[in-house]
Amino acid sequence: MGSAVSTSQKRAPTPQLVTNVAFEYEGIPVTNNDVYISHYLPPTFPIESVVTAVSLEHCSNTWNLISLGTAQGMGNQIGRSGVVLLYDEFFFRLFKRAKVFEDIFPSVQQRAEVLLKGVEFLLGLNGSDSPQEQKRLLYLGRAHRFKQRVRPWMFSVYAETFLETLMFWLGSDANSSIGEAWTNLYSYALRRILTAYLVNRVIENEFYQNSDIEAIRKINAQSNYSQSKKGNSETGSVAEGEEDM
Repeated sequence: MGSAVSTSQKRAPTPQLVTNVAFEYEGIPVTNNDVYISHYLPPTFPIESVVTAVSLEHCSNTWNLISLGTAQGMGNQIGRSGVVLLYDEFFFRLFKRAKVFEDIFPSVQQRAEVLLKGVEFLLGLNGSDSPQEQKRLLYLGRAHRFKQRVRPWMFSVYAETFLETLMFWLGSDANSSIGEAWTNLYSYALRRILTAYLVNRVIENEFYQNSDIEAIRKINAQSNYSQSKKGNSETGSVAEGEEDM
């Protein structure tokens, strides 16, 4: 009988990156593949966003309610600013969604800076898709390519968690128009950020809500291990009863 392959030598296949460079925009490699872009967008986010002067005003006005601490949902919180309340609730929810974000945002200062600068960046957009605005979003996407621990699914988890937290604190100040305005603005930005970020970053079995690609490797490794034990048992290379060990 041939000797069985050691299970310690078996490893799950490494997920393969999809090569998807389409062209360059102002020297930035980008992909224009809507399939891959939508692969990483939350399902409630539209591919083609509608950003208007009215929707931008909705976003600006509700952010003012949050930052001033006057949003209806914040009414019973005494002695804490609206921004602090948003910060605490947002990162509490984000870390519950995926603990890997604790490594991405290791310090309080960094978390606050990213959160507030991100909102400021969003509210500075006008939805015109002008060359200047496209360049700002594409540069942001490219910049994230150099952050080693960042994966494509994290953008949508971050966006969804932010919008959930925002609606939570707005309370009755939120309505369907407010939710639609923020969703379209975030989708508008995220789609263009991903256009630059996803160049040669796509893994086809990873999607918008994966919390850890390592989980996929472990599942594959366990499957290979089980198949190996079954095959060895059939050839007599595995001792009787070993499966129960």
